[in-house]
Amino acid sequence: MESGLPGYLGMDRSDHHEALRAYLDLAVARDPAEITSTVRNTGKLRDYLRAYGAVVGTTADHATIHHAAGVAKATGEAYYDLLSRLGLIEELPGWSHNRLKRLTRRPKRHLVDPALAAADHHETAEVLRGRRTRLGELFESVVVGQIRAAADAFGLSWRFGHLRSAGGDHEIDLVADLPDGGVLAFEAKLAESVGRADARQLSALRDRLGDDFRAGLMVHPGTAAFRIDDRIAAVPLGVLV
Repeated sequence: MESGLPGYLGMDRSDHHEALRAYLDLAVARDPAEITSTVRNTGKLRDYLRAYGAVVGTTADHATIHHAAGVAKATGEAYYDLLSRLGLIEELPGWSHNRLKRLTRRPKRHLVDPALAAADHHETAEVLRGRRTRLGELFESVVVGQIRAAADAFGLSWRFGHLRSAGGDHEIDLVADLPDGGVLAFEAKLAESVGRADARQLSALRDRLGDDFRAGLMVHPGTAAFRIDDRIAAVPLGVLV
């Protein structure tokens, strides 16, 4: 997985992961001093960041991350706040709407660049071929990050979240509230082809929101863009960024 961070895009594959791990090592060792003087154990902070990277694209709770990092609750919360302020963590809050009930507010875990998470866990392309679920989570994180970055670059005042019902039967990876009250929805689909069945969550949201639903996009890694249904289309990730 290639990073989009300045200075790392297009780097030789053999050096890419090592350089990204060095970037994280340096960020943890140097950058916290610009914000606080209370970090006494940068090794544990690094462990926390690695544990966080293991759950990108999921709604894993803080307790799971704390346990994996081997830190107490208060320490983990302090690390989370620090890494968020440093811009390494960029979470996606749970989305809400007055026409939908019983939606979870737990955020989706994301880093500023999911390639950092893959590099930190030595997940090369060869390794990820055998970890389809993890690859899908990383792809979702790429889609979310790229769309949020593009909206920010164009100065769009969109408010982003992810949709997940309390029972887990309705999920959409990224939802954008527009300033005029409209809603855009995006689903990341790591597949060579997508169709109407893949868009059922977008269709369900369209039917619930009516005219407020402006468009739903199935974002995939292929090259073809096409209409799937009323106000729902499939688009390659490269078209959006």
